[in-house]
Order: sequence, then structure tokens, then C-alpha cells
Amino acid sequence: AGYIGGPLLAALLSAAVIDVCLMLVHVRRSLEPTKAITYSDIAGFVFGGAAKTVVSLSLALAQLGFCVMYLQIAGGIVKELTNSGSAYLIVIGVGWIVTFVPSLFTHNVQGLAIISMFSTFCLGTLLLVTFGMSLSQMWSHGTHPTATRVGKVWTWGLFIPQELTALAGIAPMLPVFNSMDKNVRDSSFEWVYGRTVGIVGMLYLVYGAIGYIAYGDDIDTSLVSMLPVNVFGEIMRVMLAVALLTTYPIQFLPAIEVLDGVAGLEPGVVVTKSKAAVGLRVGVTLGVAAVAIVVGPDTVEVVLGLIGATMVVMLIFIVPPFLMLHHEHALEHAEESRSSASYWRNVFRCEPVTFVRVRSWFYIGFGIFVMAVGIYLSMERIVEMNHERDHEGFRPTTTPVPGATRIVYVPVTPPPTDPTTTPPPTTTQPPTTTEAPTTTIQTTAAATSTTDGPRTALSTEPPAATGSTAPAAPPTTSTGPNSR
Repeated sequence: AGYIGGPLLAALLSAAVIDVCLMLVHVRRSLEPTKAITYSDIAGFVFGGAAKTVVSLSLALAQLGFCVMYLQIAGGIVKELTNSGSAYLIVIGVGWIVTFVPSLFTHNVQGLAIISMFSTFCLGTLLLVTFGMSLSQMWSHGTHPTATRVGKVWTWGLFIPQELTALAGIAPMLPVFNSMDKNVRDSSFEWVYGRTVGIVGMLYLVYGAIGYIAYGDDIDTSLVSMLPVNVFGEIMRVMLAVALLTTYPIQFLPAIEVLDGVAGLEPGVVVTKSKAAVGLRVGVTLGVAAVAIVVGPDTVEVVLGLIGATMVVMLIFIVPPFLMLHHEHALEHAEESRSSASYWRNVFRCEPVTFVRVRSWFYIGFGIFVMAVGIYLSMERIVEMNHERDHEGFRPTTTPVPGATRIVYVPVTPPPTDPTTTPPPTTTQPPTTTEAPTTTIQTTAAATSTTDGPRTALSTEPPAATGSTAPAAPPTTSTGPNSR
């Protein structure tokens, strides 16, 4: 979105996220007598059991989406360092092991505290190194030629979901609120939360804007990709891969606990004594690994955009405003069926017109718009990437045509050869024209084997010039077994 448009959009989104999250806190305070204290419990009380399940699954899927991204980035780094496609699969296997084993002990996660501190140290070091690198690059070379002020406006629909994903602090917000002393949270929670998210958002703005100004469109996934190819740069890349792999189980455990609730498993159970809990963990961890393998390491921005355009948008801009609009009616009619037509008619009433109601409907409309545009652009990007993959393994060659050269695509598989047959030599009649000589590109049957498969070799041979004015005869080619 550009180094002006991006920070501006991010600042507006940060303010909107703070406002929406504080709406959810207000609903949580209002429903204190009902004992509905979690996000999914609040949605279930206001809109029924189906809404509770949808919110729970959205929270879990958003967390699992981050897990897929961590595997993609870590696996892509190791694959690039080793220049081996199997390295990506090995990293995913290691990620499965370091996640599945701790998930069996969700009743006791104290061991993850050390891992969390190590990951924080690694990521903090990387942030400082890449930020200093961006400042140095910007100071030495100024604004990168590909950096623009507002970017391509039609790509904002993908930038906004990605930015919302980075700001998606709504999942841990209510657990933090519930864990605080009642007197402290009643007096200062909103003040602390608003300023914390504001400061984090400002840091995002500065870090992202300076990195974009320094490197423009050359950035691939993250600023770590711009580190120099030397010992220090490789150490930093390995540090990022290790930090992501160790952060993976920390992101996974909240998701699996939510899925335990959806599956009706008792929270905090020693899962090694429950076949259902073990089976759930096996299935979910293998599912995350399978998705990471299928999408590959080059689709991080697409995965990030899809997470933001679906689960994150719904959890931030759609569900909380609806809760804000309807929680008072739900509290007054606690015994009324949440599936009755009269109950849902009251959900969509537009009176009385208040500033809170106007803001709520604005956020709902904005969320639906961002969701539709984000999904469309993500799908479009997936189609483009599949199209690019379909053309891998094809190389341009030429077909001799009298008076013109036409570029066509042919498979690069080598032609069949017969060792007992020697193809006759290719003969052409030299052109006999006084016009300026042209270059004829002819394909040879020679093929070389590379890591990407056999490639058809191309040769360029200028025709012999003569002084005759006779028209040029079309070239004739061999019909032997190795001819194209």
C-alpha cells in the first residue's frame, strides 16, 4: 500500500481494532451475572449454541493458520540454505514432533516458558538487526526505485486483511481481562489495552515503512530475506527458522484447547489417558503439516491474506459489533429461544439511532466488504501461482517459418534416440538476397540434464550472405529420429 498509504491505513485499522475490542469488553462487563466470560461463551449466550461453535472454530482455525505460516517460513529458509526440496519436508516433520509431544500435556505447559523466552530473544534480535539494516540501506541509497507512496490501490483489499492478522489481539484479550484483579481491570483495563495496542501498531508502522522505503518490492516474505548471503546472514536466517519452530507449539496449544471444548473433552485432562484427545491431536497436527506441504513455501502472503479475510475479519469486525447491538436485549430476554424468528428480527433493527449503533453497523459493512474483496484477491493470486507452476518445465524454442520467427512452447523432454541410427545432417539452402541478413534460430536435439530436468539447447547461426537477388528458399530440416 506504499510508504504513505500503508502507514495511514494501518493507523486507521489500529484505531478501529481498539474500538471494536473495547466493545467486546463492554459486552463482557454487561454479562457479568451470566458467567459468560470467554469470547465463545458470550457469543453462545447472545446468539445460541451455533454461534458459540462458529466463534470457537474461527479462533482455532486462525491460530492453526499461523502454525501453517510458521512451517512455511521455517521450511522455506532451510530449503533455500540447503538447496534441497526434501529439506522443506524434514522441517515440517520436525515441526510435527515438537508440537505433537507438548500437546499431550496441555494440563502442564510450564516447560514451554523456557521455549517462549528463547523464541522472544531470537525474534527480538532479528527485529533489531533487520531494522538497523533497513536504516543503513535507506541512509545510503535513499528511497528504493520500486517503492511508491500509495502502491496499487486495487491491492489494498489484500493488504488490509494481512494488517488485521498482525493486529489480531482479540483472541488473548478476554483471557487477560479475566485473569486480572477485578478492581484493577475495572479502573484501568481500557486505558492499558488501548495504549498497548497503539504502541504496538506504531512499531509495526515504523518497521514496515522503513523496510519498504529501503527495499521496495524486492522484499520476499520478510526483511530477513534481504540479509546478505554470508555467515552472519545465514546465522540470522537459521535463528528465524528455529524461533518459528519453537513458537509453533505455543501457537498450537490455545487452538487445541479450543477444539477440546468443541469436541466435548474435559479441559486440562491428561490426554494420554484419553484416546479421543490423542486422536484429535494426531489428526490436527497432521492436518496442519499436510496443508503446509500442499501450499508450499512460496504462498505465505496468500495464507496470511486468507486468514485475515475470513476468520480474523469475522472475529474483529462482524461478531463484536453484533454482540454490541444485541447484548442488552439478550440479557433482558435470557429465557427466549435464540432460534426464534422474533429474536432474530430484533437483531437487525436500526432504532434507536445512536453513535454506538452507527459505528457497529459501519464495522459490520466494512468487514463484509473486506472479507469479499480479500477472498477474491487471494483466490486470484492462487490461480496466478498455479498458472506459473503449470509453465514450469517448459522452455521457449522456435519454429523456422519463411520470413518470420514464431515463439512456441514445447515440452523439454528429450527426444527418443536410437543408438544404431545416425540422423542425416540438416541441410539448408542459403538465402540469395541482397537484403540485410537475418538471424535464424534453430533448435538442436542436444539436451542437458539439470536439477529441473532436461532442457532443450538453443543455437543461433547467422546465414551466409550472397550477392544474388534470387528469393530465399525455405530451410529444410532432417526427418531423422532426433529431429524436432
